[in-house]
Amino acid sequence: MELYLYRDSMAQHIKDYLLSDEQLQFTTHPNDAIKRSQTDDDIRPILAFHNEQLVTFFSLYTNAHLKKYTTNPQAILLGSFSTALLHQGCGYAKDALQLVNSFIQDNMPSITEIYLGVNTANIAAQTLYNTCGYHATGGRFEGRFGEVTIMKQTLYY
Repeated sequence: MELYLYRDSMAQHIKDYLLSDEQLQFTTHPNDAIKRSQTDDDIRPILAFHNEQLVTFFSLYTNAHLKKYTTNPQAILLGSFSTALLHQGCGYAKDALQLVNSFIQDNMPSITEIYLGVNTANIAAQTLYNTCGYHATGGRFEGRFGEVTIMKQTLYY
């Protein structure tokens, strides 16, 4: 698996990326996240490919996007995380999360913490994030899809 910062040449992969209605209860479709990134320099869409197929998507957010999570200027927010419907259950979400740290280290070496918000009702996602080294901070807030639990991982280079 490899992670790439989105480029316009990847647009067809995004058009072919399917999410179920259940998934869309907890995340944003990559097409919508990419549209937002085109007018907001603090959003970096990331695509995870396995054997030249887009299997997982997420965005990395900086600056004002972090205000509900932390005051640390060296933190980043991981959001809009999803695995394409046809590739669920194959371990790609875990694989992508395990590559995030090295991707950030290589591309944004000043970052010391990764934050994310997970819907409190989404137990499967919380379990996945725990397995990949994230832990709940105790913070919560009301998000657009319900209550959100704040999780973070500290980076050690």
